[in-house]
Amino acid sequence: MPRTQTQLTQLISKIQSARNIILTTHKTCDGDGLGSVLAFYHAFKKINKPVRAITVDKVSQKYKFLSPKKYTENFEELKTTIEPTEIALIFDTNDYRRVQPLYEKLKKHCQEIIYIDHHPILDTGPKPSPYSIVDTAAASTCEIAYFLLKEMGISMDTNIATALYVGIVFDTQRFHFIRNSEISHKICADLCQYIKNNESIYTHLFGMISLKKMNLLSQTINQTEYFYKNQVAVLEITKEKLNKNNLDVEDACDFLDMALDVNSTQLSVLIVHLSKDQYKLSFRSKKWDVSKLAEVFNGGGHKKASGANLVNYKKNPKLEILKAIQPFTQQ
Repeated sequence: MPRTQTQLTQLISKIQSARNIILTTHKTCDGDGLGSVLAFYHAFKKINKPVRAITVDKVSQKYKFLSPKKYTENFEELKTTIEPTEIALIFDTNDYRRVQPLYEKLKKHCQEIIYIDHHPILDTGPKPSPYSIVDTAAASTCEIAYFLLKEMGISMDTNIATALYVGIVFDTQRFHFIRNSEISHKICADLCQYIKNNESIYTHLFGMISLKKMNLLSQTINQTEYFYKNQVAVLEITKEKLNKNNLDVEDACDFLDMALDVNSTQLSVLIVHLSKDQYKLSFRSKKWDVSKLAEVFNGGGHKKASGANLVNYKKNPKLEILKAIQPFTQQ
């Protein structure tokens, strides 16, 4: 990680001296955010550090093999209140809005909120604390988590290694997006020593497609609209349809990659209609910096994969997205 040893030492000292810690990640957590949380959860349990892992909302069924219900709590269904805590570690985002409504509770009950992330820091909103690590050169947050745990002297085991491996494989999309670095491969080579069957991880993340999901995928793809000389694909789906097919928003995001496989398509857009005037937007691109597109809608993310959440949005999201996309098509 391109951080000074002093900065790392300060963060590690802060973590080690904390009497209790809360771990969390962004809403609709993915493999990288969840993997980071679980890796640190297992690591802290190993050294008898009081820790509590809380997700903003329900975890996708695709991560069931990691037993998230056993190790994490869903903020929407907390059995006990959040008590005074010294540190909250937020993984895989540095945007407090993506941790709402949990963030308000953390701000109230935690002495220090620290981000560990690899996304660019947004121009809007509060800046991360000096202890935070935001390393945009890292291909995944789990890469940062790996080096931190190494620096802390916590020995690797099957649970920690599996969680980290999931995050790296997921966020690099099977090593497709490693930011021109060999680091992802080297870390995973080390982690594989502790994982019993790494092939099964690929099956869980990328190969478990139910018949219902396939049917819904077929319907959605058939209704895909193309704009700007077929450079832009727009898919729309309702939360109601997802629920009817026992799927979640994370499952719908898989559809984006298939739309992007069309050779003329440079950008795919997914609009999930959550409820009246509420939408989740996801963007994928082969060459355009869609993090800039996401920022138009108060979102963020990677250059090639980003998103946003619209609440009480009275405009037509598809029309507004197409307007915002126009400058990209002229590049």
